[in-house]
Amino acid sequence: MDISRSKLEEIPVKAIQGNNVLAISVGNREMERSEKAIREYGLIHPLVVSRCDDGHYHIIAGECERMVITQMRQSTVRAVVMECLEAPEATRLALLLSSLKQSSNALSEGLLLKELCQNHLQTQSEVAFMLGRSISWVSKRLALSDRLATSVVELVQAGQICSHTAQEIARLPGDVQQTFAGKVITEHLPKSAVERLVSTYNNPQTPQEVKRSVLENPQTTLEWLTTTEKSKRCKVQDDLSPKLVTLQKLRNLLAMLFRLTGEAEGLLATLTLEERQTMLPMLKQCTQSLWRFAGFAKANLDNVSPGKTEGVGEHGH
Repeated sequence: MDISRSKLEEIPVKAIQGNNVLAISVGNREMERSEKAIREYGLIHPLVVSRCDDGHYHIIAGECERMVITQMRQSTVRAVVMECLEAPEATRLALLLSSLKQSSNALSEGLLLKELCQNHLQTQSEVAFMLGRSISWVSKRLALSDRLATSVVELVQAGQICSHTAQEIARLPGDVQQTFAGKVITEHLPKSAVERLVSTYNNPQTPQEVKRSVLENPQTTLEWLTTTEKSKRCKVQDDLSPKLVTLQKLRNLLAMLFRLTGEAEGLLATLTLEERQTMLPMLKQCTQSLWRFAGFAKANLDNVSPGKTEGVGEHGH
C-alpha cells in the first residue's frame, strides 16, 4: 500500500464512527487495561481510520481505544488516516490488523471474513493468502459466524452478551438461539453455565423435557443437573462398600502373590549352593509365612468348595 495514502493526523473524537463488529472483541477487562495504559502513557498506538466523504472517519483498528477516549471525553485523538479506501479494502485491512493482535476474537474475525467473502466476493483462498492463514482457519471462523443467529450477533454488538458466550450459543440449533440468549441475559448466566447447558441440550441422550427446560428455565435446569450429579457420585460411593473394597484389594494382593512367587521360584533355581546359603534366613521366614498362609487359604477353600481342593493343590501355590 502506498504510504502517501495514509498520514498521521489529530482528528476530532466525535467525528469517528464506531465499528460494531470490532466492538464485539472489546470487554470490560480490555477497556480497563486500555484506560490504564492511556492515562499512564498516553495513546501509544494511534487509531487507524478511513476518511469518509461526509467528513466523518470510519474506525479500522483501535475500537477499544476509541471507546475509552470517548468515555474520557477527550476532544481530539492521534490517528493514522487512510485516504481513498473503499469498503472491501477497508474490511481487508481491519481483518489483517485484527489477526495481528494477540487479543483477536474468533467471532469478530468471522463476521469480517463473512463481509469479505459474501459482500465483496473474496474467495476463502484469497483471504487466507492475504492474512497468512490456512483455509481451515478461515473456514472455521466463517462457520462460526454462519451458525450464530443474526439476532444474537446484534445482542453481542449491543454489549448484552459477551462474544465468548455467543460462541457457546452458536453450538445450539439456529431456531432456539434467540430464545436461549434472552434467558442468558435475564438470568445473568456466566459463560461456564452457558457451556454446561448447551452441552446438555446437544447431548443425544438428553430427554426432550430436559432440553425444553434448558431453553425455558436454564437456572432451574442447572440446579437439577447439580443435584443429579451429586446423586450419581453418592451412588458410586455406596456401590464401593467396605466389603467390596476389601474383596478387590484381596484379589489384587493374591494376583501379586501368585506372580511374585513364580518369579522368586525361577530366580532361586539359578542360584548356586553358596548363594542360597546367604539367602537362608530370608528363605526360612518366607517358608514359614507361605506355609501359614497356605494352611489358612486351604482351610477357607475346603469350607467354600471342597471338591476343588485337589485342582488348586496341583499348582503348588
